[in-house]
Amino acid sequence: DEFRFRAKRGANLVVRGEARALIPYLADAVPGWFQMVVTVRDAKGREIAYDDDFRFDPDPALCFRVPEDGEYRLEIRDSIYRGREDFVYRIHVGELPFITSVFPLGGEEGASVTAEVRGWNLPVDRMPFDTSPGGSFVRKAGLRGKTGISNEARYAVDTLPETIEKETNPDSEHTITVPQIINGRIDKPGDVDVFRVDGKKGGEIVVEVIARRLRSPLDAVIHVADETGRV
Repeated sequence: DEFRFRAKRGANLVVRGEARALIPYLADAVPGWFQMVVTVRDAKGREIAYDDDFRFDPDPALCFRVPEDGEYRLEIRDSIYRGREDFVYRIHVGELPFITSVFPLGGEEGASVTAEVRGWNLPVDRMPFDTSPGGSFVRKAGLRGKTGISNEARYAVDTLPETIEKETNPDSEHTITVPQIINGRIDKPGDVDVFRVDGKKGGEIVVEVIARRLRSPLDAVIHVADETGRV
């Protein structure tokens, strides 16, 4: 499918597709889904932008700065050029708001939590979370801009006390009491966050990272070591 549109130089255009989000699985398709690919070309047919997924979300999303005033062409197809009547999609195109990350990724039930939000064409850089009691553990929030509604960001709400990890120096350790939820961020290559916990012999301590479930791109690794450094 091809759609033509005009755009002005310098505009930050978002192209966001929904296919797997609408129909995650088709039992008689091989593979069992429609894998959408989007391409934007200029009037001369030159490729300006391309995407077939956003991080580990199988549906595409891209943002590109329009290089020149003029006409552009949006192409939508299946990754291996299949086609069926149930390969349906929705496509959002324009200077639309799109959230790429929020921090922290949640808050304590009943607490006032305002998260830092980053992305494309966002109307604000802070967003409140609904932490009212009685809701689900994983919740969703979005932003409404002048040109439309953003995608939804996921966050978690729990009953445990929470803290935010603070970077001081690369070798710093943070002493915490348990049970507790820590909101942290691996903010640069090679970053390692270290936390010290006092434990008692025979006690059972659970350490669980929640990241990909909330659409963070982090692929986490946990090491637990004693005072001598033995893992």
